[in-house]
Amino acid sequence: MRKHLTIISFFTLLALLASPHLYAADTDSVETDSIPQEYAREYTEEHPLVYEDAFDIWPYAFNDDKGIAMGFNVELVDILLNQLGIPHVTKLKVRADVLKDIKDKRADLTLGMQAPFNEEYTIFGKQVVSLFTHSVVWPKGEQQPITTFEDIENHQVFVHYGSFSHYLIEKQGWGNSIRTFEDMESAVKKVGSEGKGQVLWNTAALKWLIRANHLNKLQIAPVTMPDGEYKFMSNDQLLLHKLDSLYSKLRNDGRVVTIRNKWFYPEKQNSGIPTWVWHILNILVVLAIFLTTIIFYVRYRENKANARSKQRNSRLALIMRASGTSIWLYDVVKQCFIWINNEGIPTHNYTLEQFTSRLDKESHDLVISSINDIVSKKSENISLDINTFAESDPTGGVHTYAITLSVVREKEGKPIVIMAVCNDITEKNKNLRETKERLILYRSIFNTAIVDMIYFDRDGYIVNMNERAQETLQMSLDETIRNRVSLRQIIDIPDFNYDTFDYYNVTRFINYNGVKNSIISRKLTKPIVYNLQIVPVRDKDGNLLCAYETGMEITETVDTYRNIQRGIRKEKEANKELIDYIDNINYVMEVGGVRIATYSPDTHILSINKSHNIVQHELTQTRVMSLTADISQKAVMRALNNMDNRSKTTIEAEVCTTLRAGGKPLYLLLRFVPTLDSEGNVISYFGMCRDISTIKATEAMLEKETVKAHEIETLKNSFLRNMSYEIRTPLSSVVGFSELFEQPHSPEDEVLFINEIKSSSTYLLDLINDILFLSRLDAHMIEYNVQPTDFALSFEGHCYVGWANQQKEGVEYIVENRFDKIIVNIDDTNIGRVIEQVIANATKHTDSGFVRARYDYVGDRLMIVIEDTGSGIAPDVLKHIYERFASGNNNGTGLGLPICKEIIEQMNGKIYIFTKEGKGTTVCIIIPCEAITIERKKIF
Repeated sequence: MRKHLTIISFFTLLALLASPHLYAADTDSVETDSIPQEYAREYTEEHPLVYEDAFDIWPYAFNDDKGIAMGFNVELVDILLNQLGIPHVTKLKVRADVLKDIKDKRADLTLGMQAPFNEEYTIFGKQVVSLFTHSVVWPKGEQQPITTFEDIENHQVFVHYGSFSHYLIEKQGWGNSIRTFEDMESAVKKVGSEGKGQVLWNTAALKWLIRANHLNKLQIAPVTMPDGEYKFMSNDQLLLHKLDSLYSKLRNDGRVVTIRNKWFYPEKQNSGIPTWVWHILNILVVLAIFLTTIIFYVRYRENKANARSKQRNSRLALIMRASGTSIWLYDVVKQCFIWINNEGIPTHNYTLEQFTSRLDKESHDLVISSINDIVSKKSENISLDINTFAESDPTGGVHTYAITLSVVREKEGKPIVIMAVCNDITEKNKNLRETKERLILYRSIFNTAIVDMIYFDRDGYIVNMNERAQETLQMSLDETIRNRVSLRQIIDIPDFNYDTFDYYNVTRFINYNGVKNSIISRKLTKPIVYNLQIVPVRDKDGNLLCAYETGMEITETVDTYRNIQRGIRKEKEANKELIDYIDNINYVMEVGGVRIATYSPDTHILSINKSHNIVQHELTQTRVMSLTADISQKAVMRALNNMDNRSKTTIEAEVCTTLRAGGKPLYLLLRFVPTLDSEGNVISYFGMCRDISTIKATEAMLEKETVKAHEIETLKNSFLRNMSYEIRTPLSSVVGFSELFEQPHSPEDEVLFINEIKSSSTYLLDLINDILFLSRLDAHMIEYNVQPTDFALSFEGHCYVGWANQQKEGVEYIVENRFDKIIVNIDDTNIGRVIEQVIANATKHTDSGFVRARYDYVGDRLMIVIEDTGSGIAPDVLKHIYERFASGNNNGTGLGLPICKEIIEQMNGKIYIFTKEGKGTTVCIIIPCEAITIERKKIF
């Protein structure tokens, strides 16, 4: 009883502990000593509270398709302010603008991360509204790339620019491992569409984006990183206190969980069941556990008692199962039979009439007489066999039991119980009958088989054989047994071990002309082919007991098979010759670009065969015309009309198709000849279709090369003329002013002569250097030395060299460098020459405004942009901007841009010029290269 009270007390305590009232928070206990007693300002309908938040942090705050502010933060703040009776407006902006508005007091409230990068803007509340946990998103089918914070150092990840994740990674100095995005929705979609990369950001936001955009090819998993805490942010401390207190109350009432489930866990919805229902259910569960424990305890006591009883019967049951016996008892006093089941437990009682009703007449009399003999002390033990119907099948299924009867007597010798031990020998008798039947069947098959069958003893001598074997050996069974004929005497089998062989099968050719190697060969009158199979019979230890041999003469079968094989070989040889001939034709067609074509005037179908029996295309007239180019439409239509009219002349057509082969138009040469019936009527057309695209392309290329050769010759002559003029002009100036020194002149003129000679000499030297460098470029003799270079440092130097000594007043010279350090594999010398030349050109043609140079590294390419507000380039000059000597002015050689273009193209790059006359020019240079180190300048 004491135990029961202890159990009841224990479960009652559990029910009390399960009551949620024990864990209810005291929502009214807050510190108020340090809180101001008035607002920073009064919130009215005319001057409502301004709540601002970011527009792209799903599901916290975002704009829907109609531009309406939504999200967990928005709904929570709206509920809190409405309950506080504070008029308010909601605005969603870029996060940086929100923080600026809070700091400048243009906004009164927001929610943000309590982190060092936000502390300068405002004051934080005390309640944690949400946790910023980190997760990684990556394509399905790949292993999770990042599981811990330290893994980020070895992976390239996409992060939200200015986010808490961005702040933590930059703080660790792992800026090279990230790629920032302003729009995280585009980052997630990029990974989903390209199937590569990984995004690290807020867990709830990533789940929202995957669900909202149906990105089923992405998977998400948490990353072990420091969590961030979202709190209320405001310069109004009393407002923060009110919001914290009311938020705590809503959270304890469960309303915050409802809002949170709505936005973060839409699959979880509030059931709407009152709390008191759950309390009653908890009490019922505790009571059910208590009652179940009592029931189990009572049953345990009962089972323990039953176990003792079963243990007494287990030994008897084990003996019965092991021996396959059953037991029944005959109570002499009650004159009834008692059946003992397989567990050794008495189950059924039968009267004498009931028990013997399942016995046949003979067995019934035998059981009654045996019991009477034991009761009358004529016998103590009796063994007998009886036949009985199975209890489960009383209409059939006779079973035979071997029964041994024994008696238990009192001290006076009076019998009490007669025990019968029964063994079912039905299966044993059945096996004996089946063995006899198999023996009869074996003898029938053995003697009537159409093959030779011989039975050998363990020593290999014949014991028995059928009549067919006796005919083959021409010996009777008695004669073979008397003469002890062995297996080796029947047929000679080299290297055959009778004691150890398994299955043996051999076909032998046995000759008769003088070879006396066996009984069979001695009795033959002509050669035969004999097939022999020997099967051993062994005991469980592998010892040979006997062996069976089946043999058969298969001479006629072998001859027939050989004739068939010869016919098959001849047929294969003929087929091979035909296949080789067809393969040769197909090879010639494939190598020569030739196809077999047929045309039916009845169906108007043009069939094109890839080989002699493989149809590649079947084209209607409409399809043929749709595949024909405009220049060949008339020729094809004329050819089709002639074949439809069943013309008996050869039809040829050279066709240009709309298809392309290797990027070139596909030309076909068609030639058809008519096929006539016995009466001379045209029934179809047979022809060849040959691909002559290469010939046509070669002819077109020769025409282009001829025109190009003329153009090159003209360009070369023009280049020589221009070069001769460009060299002759400064050289003549040098010679002319040098001769003036020999003429009478005033000393003041010598300064002018010397300056002109220097200017012309400098121009001539630059021209010759450019011509020599251009010649080396044309001959591909320039070696490009690609090595790691800090382009952030060298770019500014090239810009200063480009506009050095040419700067003009009123012009601003700007270098935009977005990197603290960027090391790329480039040839800095030749790229620097290009930058300096382009900047020099921009400086010469710009008298006001600016000359600006900038660069960036995007997608394994270095992009350099140089723009000016100069005079621009006229359209007629722009057409010839890269021609040599075409743009020589302003004391230039006219070879600067041609040299730049050639250098860039030899470095696998590209150059683009965008200009508008009188507005300025922009030059864009793209150089492919590999970045080793990238350190962008920090924006904040």
